Amino acid sequence: AWALADVLGLADDARARGLADVRWPGRLERIDVPRTRDPELAGPYVLDGAHNPDGAVALVRALETSPLAPRALVFGVLADKPWAPMLDALRPLDVPRVYVAPGGRAPADPEALAALLPGTPARSLREGLVLARAAAGPDGLVVVCGSLYLVGAARALLLDLTPDPSVGL
Repeated sequence: AWALADVLGLADDARARGLADVRWPGRLERIDVPRTRDPELAGPYVLDGAHNPDGAVALVRALETSPLAPRALVFGVLADKPWAPMLDALRPLDVPRVYVAPGGRAPADPEALAALLPGTPARSLREGLVLARAAAGPDGLVVVCGSLYLVGAARALLLDLTPDPSVGL
């Protein structure tokens, strides 16, 4: 981004402001669901599109330095992604895991995910979030990661937004 801004001739202070103000929904995004909106889901979440092994490693590193330790994990991934190495990268997060099938293209089977790294398969995203929230408690951090489709759907559900349609490419 810095180099592109240089090509565009933007001043250093404008570049610095741009980098300081950038927002990337679904990338280490903190969401707090109030009890008044949905008592079953109320509490803190971090959503991260850790949709490849390097992204999963980066997520774990970021959470290691976070003041709020994760208490549960919701993970879902597409079948054509390297989900075994992704789960291996998430292994250091020693928390209850819930596996869900994201929309979009063909998902990895939550049962297969649970067979590789123990966790609870859920029939839907909402069920997965409810299970994770119950495991984490009302103030415990629930991390939602894996597929960008999953993160987008979770973001819509948690923020009470109209979900974008899944477009599998």
